[in-house]
Amino acid sequence: MIVQNSKSARILFSVTPINSSGILQLDSGEFSDQFAGHLQTEAAAASRLVTHTDHQVLVRDGRSGDRLGTFHQRLGRILEAKPSPTGDHVFLRTEDGPSWIWNWSTNETVLVTGDHNIIHATAFHPTQPQVVYGGDDGVVGARNFATGARLKPFSCPGEISQLIYNPAGDRLLVISSENRGFLLNSDSLDVVTEFTSPDHTFNRAVFVADGKRILTYRRSTSTLACWDAETGELIHQVESPGGKLRLAVGVLGTKAVLASDQAGLFVWDVVSGQLVRRAAGSYAAVAFLDHETIVAATAHPFARLARNQRAKFGPPQLELWNVGDNSAEPQRVVTLQGAVHTLRITDDPNRILIGRRHFPLAVYDSQNRKPIGQIRGHAAPISFAALLPDRNEIVSCSYDTQVMIWDAKTLRLKRTLASHRSPITSAAIAADGQMLASADHDGTLNLWNLDAENQPDPLYHLDAFEEPIEGCSLSAFNARVVAYTQRGQWNVWDTTSGKPAQWDAEKQRVAFAEFQPDGSRLLLVPSSRDTQRFPSQIVSPAGKVVQLKLQRYPL
Repeated sequence: MIVQNSKSARILFSVTPINSSGILQLDSGEFSDQFAGHLQTEAAAASRLVTHTDHQVLVRDGRSGDRLGTFHQRLGRILEAKPSPTGDHVFLRTEDGPSWIWNWSTNETVLVTGDHNIIHATAFHPTQPQVVYGGDDGVVGARNFATGARLKPFSCPGEISQLIYNPAGDRLLVISSENRGFLLNSDSLDVVTEFTSPDHTFNRAVFVADGKRILTYRRSTSTLACWDAETGELIHQVESPGGKLRLAVGVLGTKAVLASDQAGLFVWDVVSGQLVRRAAGSYAAVAFLDHETIVAATAHPFARLARNQRAKFGPPQLELWNVGDNSAEPQRVVTLQGAVHTLRITDDPNRILIGRRHFPLAVYDSQNRKPIGQIRGHAAPISFAALLPDRNEIVSCSYDTQVMIWDAKTLRLKRTLASHRSPITSAAIAADGQMLASADHDGTLNLWNLDAENQPDPLYHLDAFEEPIEGCSLSAFNARVVAYTQRGQWNVWDTTSGKPAQWDAEKQRVAFAEFQPDGSRLLLVPSSRDTQRFPSQIVSPAGKVVQLKLQRYPL
């Protein structure tokens, strides 16, 4: 998206998402440290923080934030930089390039790419200097990273999807793409037991706290299953709530929590096999703070939703829930900027490792084309932005449901208007900059008075349609607003009353509708490709029609 106003010397560009990470102090809701790049949350404690970009890995002190080591990868994009339990070694997994075991304190590396063409999964032993890795050839390799020696490999059908050690470290779980799980002796890599089910597909697994049961699932819709870790027998299975799933297991091993980006939060009693919904909404990550308290991060779309997709979205936040009671509301809410996609509790429960993603607007000087700065605050792609030179403000709307007003000089957030209930798909600003119309995926149309700085709620909240709104437009003097949907429905409303306006034009389905900027006439472009029978029209409120011979689609 590129936006420029003829009265302004600035241009707005929507740019690619920016990944950042940091440590959230839960008691204050403030970040003590923030870093660029992907945060690897597999570390057992915050004594070492590992972040990576496409070609660089940084190791920092978890308390001070000081840089301890840097690794540059020239060939291939870094997909993962997983630290060992002690934090002294990092496994660098790359795409189309060499993969390494890196000792950041000595800057020594061990090349492991020769064992596999593509590495999909890695795991460090919880107590020994040993790492395992598996790839597309179905072979699990093992290295002693203290000596560099290779250990006996293990082979299975299909690709390796996941590797995970049990809490004691004496068993290694291998999940293959052939819907099979293998529990191995972690020293010899010999098979102890195997489990599979034709009725239950899985590509992810987790041990419960005592290591006696294994929970399996898919990231996408499927059933959830609980297995006996010693015999490989299926104990029970439950239906998945749907959507992309994240799973966390409590420290007592009796409960697990599922976070779905479409269906909400669910508590899974792994002893009885019951799955109980705790909250509706959309969630991206979840973790246990203690045996009764969980922290969950709300999810946001990273692209435009499908027409029939329905999910409840809200502003980016962390929610604290007690899984032992039946309260319908979280105990506490921490409001954040940026979409949280990963989180992990450290050895200090007040310090939470968080990985976030921002969707910024870049601001450039239109005369010398030099960057002025970036606006960062939205947790999902930006669907609308406008410059208001007379007010010295910038308005932005996003799929994260939020409308934000920014100072055009400092690029700082001035205020946030009340959120929509679903992603904002389009918006329109009045010619005088006094009124804003914003429309969302659920068919809601909100009208805002931008002059009322102390009024965060809309003038009118219109349940305009029962399907996503594609676009909207305001007439001259802010008298009327038009909105149209993805299926071509359209209507006009009076902005002073919030009621449908009298309009004599025939309601044919349209692909586009927009008011004349300085008048009340309306341009309607039909959705039909037959421009002879259904030409584009300019219509007035009284029904006067001017037909236009516009080519609807290129030849």
